[in-house]
Amino acid sequence: MLGFNFYRPSPRFIEPSHAREIIEELEFELQNSPRAAVMVGVFVNEGSPEALVRIAKESGVYAAQLHGDEPAEYCRTVSEFGAMLC
Repeated sequence: MLGFNFYRPSPRFIEPSHAREIIEELEFELQNSPRAAVMVGVFVNEGSPEALVRIAKESGVYAAQLHGDEPAEYCRTVSEFGAMLC
């Protein structure tokens, strides 16, 4: 797994567009490799489930890892959009 931090206050924050560039390059490099990597977006209290899904799609991550106070309903909504939670 490779994590991309989309929490703006974090010193490890990365813009979704920059994450996409990295992910696309890694996918190209690993396309014939038996060692695949799961690309994960790290989110903390993202404003809405829709915003989280938009960032995930823009960046190209396959899963979302939530580190805030997101309620169960928030998580259900994210899952309904097709984002895998881990």
